[in-house]
Amino acid sequence: MKRIIPAFIIFFIGGFFILFSKTSPAIGNEQISIIYKIDSIYMTVNGKQVEIDPGRGTKTLIIKEWNRAVVPIRSLVEVMNGTILWDSNNRKVTIEVKKKNVVLFISKPKAFVNGTEVWIDEDNKNVTPIIINGRTMIPLRFIGENIGFTVIWNGKSQLITLLYPQRIIQLESNEVLITADSSGVAEVIFPIKNNNSSETTFNLKLINLDSPKGWFSEYCIKNACYFNECSIILKAKEEVIVQAFIHSTSEGMGEFAFCVSEANRDSECIIVKVKGGGQ
Repeated sequence: MKRIIPAFIIFFIGGFFILFSKTSPAIGNEQISIIYKIDSIYMTVNGKQVEIDPGRGTKTLIIKEWNRAVVPIRSLVEVMNGTILWDSNNRKVTIEVKKKNVVLFISKPKAFVNGTEVWIDEDNKNVTPIIINGRTMIPLRFIGENIGFTVIWNGKSQLITLLYPQRIIQLESNEVLITADSSGVAEVIFPIKNNNSSETTFNLKLINLDSPKGWFSEYCIKNACYFNECSIILKAKEEVIVQAFIHSTSEGMGEFAFCVSEANRDSECIIVKVKGGGQ
């Protein structure tokens, strides 16, 4: 991956600053992983650590009154080779990333996404863009999800992981390792999310890739359990929890794949490796 060096072409025209990012590693359909850590001046982009705001010491912060994380806007937009338009007269920020247009106003709780007015945070209507030490700080989940990222918060490690393109399965890794309990059952729990703006049908499948004879699996979602394939309908932006159970009848290692698909999109899968314990 190319080194990310903060370099912008900046024009000032009648109260507007236009910033064209020249630093992005995001090319074509490349998958992008960005990790922010609360109270750190660094972010990790595709495994490479860089400063969020070179030379200024700006950190990823949690605004205590909101319990929400904010970051300097360009730290994310530049990775996507996007542009930022700052209207100083109206304290308005316009972001263009690929085919996404997001307009925000400093200290205002509503924004426009592709022309549609939305709350920045449906659960906390006090959340707004703010300026800290001369930097425009944007609520990370809002801007991340609206320019195409999956955003995953890990409270224990204080890490926020952003994955592009958006994923249905809301996990930081494509592979998990679990161990069976004394009864021989191993369990993994994870959310899946409809990232679309309309109701969507998803097909789910849990596949036994390689496991000792007699092992079997099942998964439960929306108060129903399945051994094979199923289809579910999720509302726009709806997130639900999947519980997958691997029943091991002997010691050994097993490998399963949980896959989700929707129309006109390739299946998205995670690998579940299981250490069996027998019964």
